[in-house]
Amino acid sequence: MQARNTDPKESHKAARRFCRTGLKARLLAVYVDSIEPLTDEQAASLADVRQGWKRTSELIRDGLLVAVGTAEGIAGTPVRKCKPTTEGCKMIADIQEGMMR
Repeated sequence: MQARNTDPKESHKAARRFCRTGLKARLLAVYVDSIEPLTDEQAASLADVRQGWKRTSELIRDGLLVAVGTAEGIAGTPVRKCKPTTEGCKMIADIQEGMMR
């Protein structure tokens, strides 16, 4: 994924660490498509990604997701809920637009 010259510095950093066909792209797409914030477990299951918590942490670090609360996880322990940032939504839209060409 390549950031445009007019995009903020954070977008350029994220684009360098993001493969549009990789696990993070699949995971981010699930968050973007969801109406409600998802837990790491929910998103990983929907995207069929193992260790989704790890990829989610990377997406948060890259500014593409933001933690918005907690929920009870499968094991009964608190887990974070996340939603995509504007930049994350834009990244997926750009990927989908590129696939349509």
